[in-house]
Amino acid sequence: MGPTAHLCFWPLQLSCSGTCIPERMCVMKARNCGLVGVTVLACLATAGCTTSSRPAVELTPVPEESAVESTTSGAKPVSTPASASEPLPSSQRAQGPGECATSASNPLLEVPALPIYQAEGIDFTFSVVDEHFLPCADLSWSVIAGGSGSGNSQRQGVVFFHQGRPINSPPPLMQERVLDVQQIDETSVKVSYEILDGPRAAGNTVPGSVIFALDPDDSLKIVENSLPAVANEAGIQLDVSGLS
Repeated sequence: MGPTAHLCFWPLQLSCSGTCIPERMCVMKARNCGLVGVTVLACLATAGCTTSSRPAVELTPVPEESAVESTTSGAKPVSTPASASEPLPSSQRAQGPGECATSASNPLLEVPALPIYQAEGIDFTFSVVDEHFLPCADLSWSVIAGGSGSGNSQRQGVVFFHQGRPINSPPPLMQERVLDVQQIDETSVKVSYEILDGPRAAGNTVPGSVIFALDPDDSLKIVENSLPAVANEAGIQLDVSGLS
């Protein structure tokens, strides 16, 4: 396997002042400037900074502060069963008014397509292929599959939810295929991907995985990342901020 993709997924970041920063510095800048992805579709819609090896692009950071950062400690330990004296998990507690609606349905089932992040006017048509939506859980998810435009290849990815609300920081990542979604504890999940390596006609893929964990501000942070460098160009991200 080749070099590992950086924790921001994508090889080019902007500093808060708008200055292009090199790939190796993206992890340090991610918290203040947000996660941005360089994709083929995004390049069609944006232009600006240039590097010696990439097309000219200028991307806008995610509005809210992103909690993407590198750690060496990995995911949190798996929770032990609660005793009679310990509080129940949030997914099992009775919810107060306004916290969540136990009968709420998955908002992904109400829309046929989602906008591609940083690609204005281009939508990703999808269907839910693996449903794990829980309206009152701290962290639940749905695996979706779809594509954009006629003849566009299919991709799969995971949309996460916090108490029924979609999480858009970072925007959901679509790769060639989602191989597995493993829940580690109530607030962290490991996603294993199959990633296209080279021309689609060749059909070569490589594996990679990411451990996501819920932050106190209801965004996701990346506590472990083994995505190969080819994931930077093979994937796209979706904007779920419009879902209610």
